[in-house]
Amino acid sequence: MIPRINSINELKKIFQGIKTPIFYVTNNVDKGVGLEKIIPNYHIVCIDYDDEVDYLIEKGVKVFCLEKEMGRKNIIFRSSALLLNHRLVKKYIKKNSSDNFPPAIILFKPTFAAEKIARINQWTILNNPAGLSRELENKLNFLAIAKAAKVKTPVADTFDLRRVSFYELKKYYDHFVVQFGGGFAGNATFFIKNIAEYAKFFSNSLAKAANKDPVLVKVSKFIKGTPVTINACITAHEIIIGKPCYQITGVKECTNNSGTTCGNDWGSLAISSEALKEIENIAEKIGKYMKGRNYKGIFGLDFVVGGENKNVYLIEINPRMVASLPFYTKSEIKSGQIPMLAFHILEFLGIDYNPPLDLVQLRSPQVARCRQPIIYNSRSISGAQLVIRNKENTRCSVGGNLKSGVYLFKGNALIFTRKGYSIEDLRNAGEFVVLADASGRVVGSESECARVESLLPLTDSSGEPYKKTKFLAKEIYKRLKLKPL
Repeated sequence: MIPRINSINELKKIFQGIKTPIFYVTNNVDKGVGLEKIIPNYHIVCIDYDDEVDYLIEKGVKVFCLEKEMGRKNIIFRSSALLLNHRLVKKYIKKNSSDNFPPAIILFKPTFAAEKIARINQWTILNNPAGLSRELENKLNFLAIAKAAKVKTPVADTFDLRRVSFYELKKYYDHFVVQFGGGFAGNATFFIKNIAEYAKFFSNSLAKAANKDPVLVKVSKFIKGTPVTINACITAHEIIIGKPCYQITGVKECTNNSGTTCGNDWGSLAISSEALKEIENIAEKIGKYMKGRNYKGIFGLDFVVGGENKNVYLIEINPRMVASLPFYTKSEIKSGQIPMLAFHILEFLGIDYNPPLDLVQLRSPQVARCRQPIIYNSRSISGAQLVIRNKENTRCSVGGNLKSGVYLFKGNALIFTRKGYSIEDLRNAGEFVVLADASGRVVGSESECARVESLLPLTDSSGEPYKKTKFLAKEIYKRLKLKPL
């Protein structure tokens, strides 16, 4: 009999019957949290050694940390492929699997190199092929995908950076956004308002491009409005669409780049019901398009709601695990929902199941017959996370020793109260979790060095961070004591 998943306990029973060991492979341990209390044979394999690693191990979570095992930091370049190929990691995976139940690997971001290592070792990867993910995520393919899915985007075109001037672009767009094909968390997105900004962007970009010719970029008309993001999951039963959130972007206390993502807020988003419906409509269309390309599992979409008529524009597709997923997974569990990440894993393991009745009931009879995408927006999901990045223009070493754990404010003092690693460790709304890179960690420019997780919103209804949020970011950054290398 095919089980129906109606509760977290029923989900646990399904995973108790799955003997395949699952290894979530990631640079830092917090990207792998979410289902560690749901799946018995779940392991997090990471590079970075910090307070969170020890606390998870104390709580009985299976964690293999390469730096902890080797007794020193910054031992390998931050790469899932290098981590997977390390002799100690392969030894750990072999020890915790068997010929009858070979290992399954989840990658935060799939790569060709990691896939090759998995094939050589006969491991199963619970991700979409790297080639498909890259094709769908490439900003230079975005306009063609949006056109095929019949969704609205800002006016845009592709240009060769070596053969177009600022004044030529100004003929098309007054204030514009330049994006390279690849990138992550907005590190390949640049907002240009004047020739001085363009000159700085142009010289830096061509220096990085070296002898590459042409240097292709997507240039879009800038739409002033509200940045929104959602997480979603494509399953055999339906396309599940999560609750939209405000995408915190370009906060000067957290980053120097106005296009860089600094977190998400599920408690402050203020858009019209019409805009919300259009976001869901676009998500359905993109999900159906991706499903037609044999994509399944987790993906994310970014939007902007703005312009003269407050239209909804799709601006980015993220066909992979997304940075907000650990927080969102914990929020789903806290509110009694079946996490989308669990559906992702069941899909890739080929486990047959019936979806929760509340998912079925959310579909109208007409939609149910057509097996169309459905919306799974729980109003009980709230809270926010803030990402603090290295704002120096070079790699830095963390000189401070900021503990990861549960904090609160007393006056303007940031006070550590106890150990913890996620919102499930918060006992009241005034507390928040700080996850910080350990002393001695080398952090690249604009790379994440700390994160805050809160049950309360961190921004107001216009998306502006509260004064206390900005103060918190400044205080954390000060305590990290980043030292340029």
